[in-house]
Amino acid sequence: MKLIGRTGQETPRKKVRVSRWFAALLSLFMIMAVCATVSASASPSNGAATRSSQPITIFLSNPFIGNTWRIQMENQATAEAALPEYHGDVHLVVLNSAANTPTSQTADLLTAIRAHATAIILDASSATALNSTLALACKAGIIVVSFDQVVTAPCAQKLELNYNQSAQDEMDFVAAALGYKGQILVDTGIPGGPASATMTKWWTTVFPKKFPNIHIDGTYMGEFSNGVELEAVSALLAAHREVAGVISEGSCTSDYEAFLRTGLKPLALACINQESNVETCQVNKIPCFFYTSPPWQSALAIQHVWNEVTKGTKYPQLDYIMPLVPATVSSAGARVKVKYINPVAVATVGVNYFPTMPASLVLTVTAPGLGLSAYTELHG
Repeated sequence: MKLIGRTGQETPRKKVRVSRWFAALLSLFMIMAVCATVSASASPSNGAATRSSQPITIFLSNPFIGNTWRIQMENQATAEAALPEYHGDVHLVVLNSAANTPTSQTADLLTAIRAHATAIILDASSATALNSTLALACKAGIIVVSFDQVVTAPCAQKLELNYNQSAQDEMDFVAAALGYKGQILVDTGIPGGPASATMTKWWTTVFPKKFPNIHIDGTYMGEFSNGVELEAVSALLAAHREVAGVISEGSCTSDYEAFLRTGLKPLALACINQESNVETCQVNKIPCFFYTSPPWQSALAIQHVWNEVTKGTKYPQLDYIMPLVPATVSSAGARVKVKYINPVAVATVGVNYFPTMPASLVLTVTAPGLGLSAYTELHG
């Protein structure tokens, strides 16, 4: 390339050498500047940058708000995002879908993508139906963390309980409490919910093979709603009066009330670790198992995003958190001899259940280090 002077004439050879050297040096500086810019804007999942000085916008996508667990989960996320350690840099946007369907949740995810979110954390309405939309988010450099009901999208982090193990522990407890014979009912949970599908598979396919003398007389979709579960179990017990146990994803309290309605007594119940469930089983001396699904999974998802963005922390694509949260059995349930997969503690007042707290409170109460009151958990 020739360098042309102001007069349009070629410059002397010596000046050409100097100018060429200067141009090469200038080009080198420009390349270095571009590389630095690209590095600074690279996806945090590549560990390329620390963005603590920039706002971190996290969209929480929740497909429905129909039970206490979901309310606590959102309140946990809100409290976590407001912690002083984040220096006001975390901006949380909560999107509650209009309907508990993949179509409705997809619309919310697209909203987050168009808003150039730093991260999307989600409790999924489907394990697979959201994957293509989440792939778009990942391609745009958005961190995706799914929790509780998790997705199968390869680029998304999966922060979940090991529901396979929870289902086995519930199953083994109920079988042992019934003396390995009898009739039971099984709750299939939330329509399309990944965790519900996992647990239901264990209870309806593995249970009959492992315990052939225990028969499933009926299934119902409790939807984590006390009222729905009460009516469903009551109807089934009226038609199957020999049933002595229920494996539920939701409410032991509703199941116990259903037994009372039909003049029957349960010999074994299994359900989520909720204040009312524990108190019902303790007061009425029922052998009960309470699996733990802590609402503070959302807070943990925010911690993951913060650490990845600001510290370059690497997380595995699947990160089970069950070892942090032991299950619970009632005092009567403690007498049932079972070899559990996960840690199990006996219900103890003031330790892992609290009769003075609201009955609807899902336990454990708060994320480690967060210290929310029961009121804040339920009301924000």
